[in-house]
Amino acid sequence: MAEQESRAAAPAKKRKPRLPAIEYIRGIAMIGVIAIHVGSQYLMNQTANIHLIALLEVASRFSVPIFFFISAFGLFYNLNIDEPLDYRAFMKKRFRTVLVPYLVWSAFYLLHDGLFYGVGFPDPLHLLSILFFGTAKYQLYFLVILIWFYLLMPLWIAIVRRAGKASLILLFVAQLGFDYWSSFSVAFNTFVYALPDHSFLKPFLMYRLNYWVVHYVFIFVLAANSRCTSRDSSASCRRTGAPSRCSSGHRSSGSWSTTTS
Repeated sequence: MAEQESRAAAPAKKRKPRLPAIEYIRGIAMIGVIAIHVGSQYLMNQTANIHLIALLEVASRFSVPIFFFISAFGLFYNLNIDEPLDYRAFMKKRFRTVLVPYLVWSAFYLLHDGLFYGVGFPDPLHLLSILFFGTAKYQLYFLVILIWFYLLMPLWIAIVRRAGKASLILLFVAQLGFDYWSSFSVAFNTFVYALPDHSFLKPFLMYRLNYWVVHYVFIFVLAANSRCTSRDSSASCRRTGAPSRCSSGHRSSGSWSTTTS
């Protein structure tokens, strides 16, 4: 009884105001995702203008990194990284909101394709591979990467605590270099495709974009540093200088919000 009373007496954790700007950014990113899929479908047209499709592809590819940015921003916006992270409670909430939907949709796609396309159903070992890499349907990779980001949350917190402007610049340069190597290195990609199909290593390298979070580390850390507002007095926000940029009063805290938590 006393424990229940103490819980009731404990003040609820105050959440920051919602940011309409995040909703606008999310809407623009949704349009970008639609453009990506429209372009990929249009390629099946024999008379398609390949140059216009290429332009559409390039112009719309911003959308996926933006969704990762929004996800990271929402995670850190209501999180005080100078306090210890309750990792168990954190993961329990994220598994409920991300892992369960991921498993449900994966099962739906596998059943749908098995029944209507006659491809059959995977054996247990193949099923584990499908769930690990997010290949039940190509768009599910996004949730797989998010789950990995959640699992590595203590690492991101440690990085954000120490990240200043110079660190972000260096991380950006390193991110460009790694992404270029992963996508365009002839030697590396030749090695991957030359591996035999039965090789245990091949799927881990072939589907690296589906679970290698290192492809999006800069976006994630940048979003975490962007969470600082004029009311943030945490050591990490003071170190990056973000509060000083917002403290002039030109923007009220009510104009910055997010729905992700």
